[in-house]
Formats: sequence, C-alpha cells, structure tokens
Amino acid sequence: MVDDMGFSDIGSYGSEIQTPFLDKLAFEGIRLREFYNNSICAPTRASLITGQYQHRAGVGYFDINLGLPAYQGFLNKESLTLAEVLKQNGYSTLMSGKWHLGKDSSAWPNQRGFEQFYGFIPGASNYFDIGEYGKADPVILIRNNKKEQLKPGEYLTNKITDNALQFLDEQTKRTNRFYFTWLSMHRTGHYKLCRKTSPNTKAI
Repeated sequence: MVDDMGFSDIGSYGSEIQTPFLDKLAFEGIRLREFYNNSICAPTRASLITGQYQHRAGVGYFDINLGLPAYQGFLNKESLTLAEVLKQNGYSTLMSGKWHLGKDSSAWPNQRGFEQFYGFIPGASNYFDIGEYGKADPVILIRNNKKEQLKPGEYLTNKITDNALQFLDEQTKRTNRFYFTWLSMHRTGHYKLCRKTSPNTKAI
C-alpha cells in the first residue's frame, strides 16, 4: 500500500511518471482492476490488516479516539490481524515501516501478532534527522517495543528496507518456518522532494 497515491500514478496503470520497479512487480504479478480504498491511510491499513471494514476494526478515522467504538483510533481485540492469524498457524511474522494503527504501546505491532517490528508508530515522520539545519523533534523509531532515534545522515526509507532485509536474513538462518513480511513504506506520494536522489531519478 502506498499512502494517498492515485491508482493511475504508476506506469503500469497508465501514468506518464516512470516507475520501472513497480511496473515490473505489476507485470509479473497480479494487477487488480476493481478495488476500493478508504480515502485516508489509517482506515485503509486497518481494512488491509484485518480483512474487515475499518469501522468494525475501530479505525474509522485516524489514530485519534473520538469516543465511539468505530472511531476509537486503534484496532480492537475482536479484529484479528493477519499477523495474529498466521502466527497461530506457525508462520514467522515480520514488519518494517509505518504502523499508524494505535499510539498506545498495547496496540503496537509486537502486541498485535508481529514477532519482529522496526519502524514508527504515528502517521508521519521525517525522512532525515534535521540536526543542525533546523528545529524539529528527533525521528523516534521502535524496534520490538524499544525506542531508538534515527541518526544524523541516515535515511528513513533505507532504514526501513534494510531492517526488513535483516529480518528475512535472520529468518532463513534460524528457522525453516513459512513467513509473512509486512513492509509498509512511508509517504512517498506526499513528500517527493524528501527523496534521497533527484526527483527526476527513476527510483520506483
């Protein structure tokens, strides 16, 4: 899932924007021709990870509790995540990236079926540590329920990808279990100018 990107914003669906890697995935995989989204990212994530309507899962809006069960801002216990179901059936469950399905630590990925998690909990984060270039909060990341910070010079998208690859590498060395990996990338549709390379580079 890509945050807030139109279905025709990649080459395989007719865009003039060149997206060679996504096009390769599309042409060698399955392309959906009829589908729905929930207009904003958190409810769409809730539907994807539970297989339910977002209101039934408790995330009818963002991760803000509006005082109603359908708008409590985190996944309810009645809505099992894909990770919880697969873990119960012997899979290793791994996640790297953006969560945005509950701010309280009781709702974080490791408490909702993921054995390994690296990423950030809220709906947005800087790609870089701003450091000496301005005033901004540090980029707070979570590794299996423990907080750490993005270091100066590190790029968030690379860290998310590198940790997903590390999880997979550790998985193949430790066990022969089937695995489920949820790689949830971050805000590319919003902040193209935060890319590490030139906006004209064919990078996606």
